[in-house]
Amino acid sequence: VDEQVEQLWDDIFECFENNIENYFLGSIITAKSHKSDIYMDVVDGQQRLTTLAILLAIIIQCLKFENRNYIDKKDYVDSLINDLTQYIISKRFDKDYKAIWVLKVERSDNLKDFYYQMITDLINKKFIYTNYKDLVDEEKDFFLKVKSLHQKIKKLKNDELLHFTTQLLDFTQMVITKTDSFETGY
Repeated sequence: VDEQVEQLWDDIFECFENNIENYFLGSIITAKSHKSDIYMDVVDGQQRLTTLAILLAIIIQCLKFENRNYIDKKDYVDSLINDLTQYIISKRFDKDYKAIWVLKVERSDNLKDFYYQMITDLINKKFIYTNYKDLVDEEKDFFLKVKSLHQKIKKLKNDELLHFTTQLLDFTQMVITKTDSFETGY
């Protein structure tokens, strides 16, 4: 598993275990996109953002599709699932006014479609790892990162998962710097 993904997980989990508030994730540098005014290109920090999106999608998977007993916290868990989903995807409308779901953090490399598929699968249905066969090397590496994070999250007991998620959302901080162009981002 990628060393940076492992380090990010270790840092976030250490904050959770030690009940440390205010985990600083680092800075994210963005630039206005050439696509549209509503999009930003990430100059620095894309791996952290995509890893966080995957982490949130895995948490949704665990809350929605695992056999966890949240009967006395159903309203809270449903609200949490809704909030997490809105952090990851948003509804847009195409030229025919049909609703489409768009990831808020997209990849621009050759893993773009694979990343989209994994995120939407984690959010929308019981995730079955055996459905992912015949992967090329890059997809295999990415898949193993997701699987590793998923196994770590699955180990958390019910209330631990809720506490971990709340702490992640409430105490993870980053600085976002917006620039006018990709060049000035450097």
